[in-house]
Amino acid sequence: MSTKSMDYTDFTVGGRKPIKPKEARVNFSAVRWWLADDKLLPGAIMQQVGGIIKADRGRIDAYNTFAKLYGTYVPTFWNGYQLANTGRPTAPMRERLTYNIVQSCIDTLTARISQNKPKPMFLTQAGDSKQQRKAKKLDAFCYGLFYENNVYKQAPKIFRDSLVFGEGIFHVYPENGKVCYERVLPYELLVDYLESHYGPESTKSLFRIKNIDRTELANAYPDKAKEIALMQNTSTFISASSRSVADTVTVVEAWRLPTGDQPGRHCIVTENSILYDEDYSDNFFPFAIQRFSSRLYGFYAQGMAEQLIPIQVEINRTLVSIQRSLYLGGTHKIFVKSGSKIIKSHFDNAVGTIMEYAGDTPPQYVVPQLVQPEIYSHLENMIQKGYQLPGVSQMQAASQKPMGLDSGKAIRAYDDISVQRFQTVAQGYEQFFCDLARISVSVAKRIYAEDRKLSIKVPGQRFIETIDWKDADLEDDQFSLQIYPVSKLPNDPEGRLATIQEMMQAGLIKPEAGRRLLDFPDLESEENLNNASSDYLHKILDEMVEDGKYTAPEPNDNLQKGLELSLEYYAQGKLNGLSEDRLELLRRFSDQIQLLLPAAPMAPTVPPANPTPTPTNNLIPNTNSGSPA
Repeated sequence: MSTKSMDYTDFTVGGRKPIKPKEARVNFSAVRWWLADDKLLPGAIMQQVGGIIKADRGRIDAYNTFAKLYGTYVPTFWNGYQLANTGRPTAPMRERLTYNIVQSCIDTLTARISQNKPKPMFLTQAGDSKQQRKAKKLDAFCYGLFYENNVYKQAPKIFRDSLVFGEGIFHVYPENGKVCYERVLPYELLVDYLESHYGPESTKSLFRIKNIDRTELANAYPDKAKEIALMQNTSTFISASSRSVADTVTVVEAWRLPTGDQPGRHCIVTENSILYDEDYSDNFFPFAIQRFSSRLYGFYAQGMAEQLIPIQVEINRTLVSIQRSLYLGGTHKIFVKSGSKIIKSHFDNAVGTIMEYAGDTPPQYVVPQLVQPEIYSHLENMIQKGYQLPGVSQMQAASQKPMGLDSGKAIRAYDDISVQRFQTVAQGYEQFFCDLARISVSVAKRIYAEDRKLSIKVPGQRFIETIDWKDADLEDDQFSLQIYPVSKLPNDPEGRLATIQEMMQAGLIKPEAGRRLLDFPDLESEENLNNASSDYLHKILDEMVEDGKYTAPEPNDNLQKGLELSLEYYAQGKLNGLSEDRLELLRRFSDQIQLLLPAAPMAPTVPPANPTPTPTNNLIPNTNSGSPA
């Protein structure tokens, strides 16, 4: 036995080292594409996008089903992925829905919710008058962006997308020094299912794949024109029998949100080149997304079309059964006894036809019951359930008003009840506009930082105003976003009249203003007129405090209001340490107002009153009379 000590840390076998398992090699340039260098970046992004599309095959197929349920039309291919056997409308007698309750419910709710035109409102947080004035400019600037890009005309289509697919998407991006909006179909957005498991809030990376005209892409990136000219056409991914004649190429735009001290990344790539690459500092993606019904987990939501699939299928089956029964038994049957020697040619539609037969049993005409009443009852029940399941009123779908709702108050109460079912959907629609405004402000900041110029035309009640971004720019921590409807009055005449009458009775508006509001659709014009004098005084006082520009008061100004405001500005300036020269302007302004104010009339002199006689009371003894003995 060997006396050599054994080394228990040595695991050699027969003098050979044991075979170590191969270390797992992770291609970090593919997994963490935002850390890849320029050489590996296009391949890393394309690899991730290809993997997500393969894993999301079921979702893309589902979009095909939802689109077919709504409109019986789907595209043939998308980036080489076959969506349907044909891109033409389906055959009318075989596959087209005979009673499309999905489209009826979606169109009814779209008309109901999209009649509201939410308008984002920027509110300052303990801001001074300058910040408040900038917030008003930012309100107008954002409304001008919506007006320029026809947002209120495109919003119903985005909301309809959320009902059909689950998501309605707007992409906000800069182009030629302007803020632009583009509708995005939900299958164009790709996220990793594991990263987005806890919902949109947990998503850190997002991709958008898009087909774009080759010439348009080359004009947008002229320095990459040679690489774009050599790019593979999108139609080459499709079989020759279904090849498109469009000269489009496929590009992928990727975003990575910043994490901690590490900045995010935003880039646009093709299969072999980088078109655009920059750091990304926003903590949100440049997409405003309207979701109909959020799922318990995941990035994507559920649409109304998906909810109505079981009922729509049952309605189709019932209608097919009724249709086949009508075709098979829709005519009468003639029972002829065997051996009666009836000539079949004698059965015609002539009047007074004489038919001879043998035997004692004449021919019998029998009209069978085509469809059982229970089948029609089942169909009506399914149609009612189809409207009740999503909460859509069948009377509203038919543009009918319940009997007895004639007053404006009753109509408003009915509208409030019908909209309660979709309270969360309506709130999501308003939040969609808030998100759109927040993203628009971020894009406008980037445009102004690069070009140092950005302006927008804002339509007013009587004229169009041009607002520069430098007059509306606020830091993110200086404002909060709220939402309110553009029109504060009901759309129907009864509700409008009732609302105006209530405001007149409460003394909120004058009768003259109420008569004008019956013709004009909004209260904003009246509010602007009522606040015009006060807004003007605030403007000139702000100029004194901020710019040192003095504007003398005029006799036609609201002098009493101006005196009150100047004293308030003066007290606030002393409290905040305003410079002496600016305080002097405020003192000068208040002094001139006091000179313009009419002198207060002297109080009339009151003549002295007659002396009051000494009261006489039985309890007071009369000193002039003698006392009794």
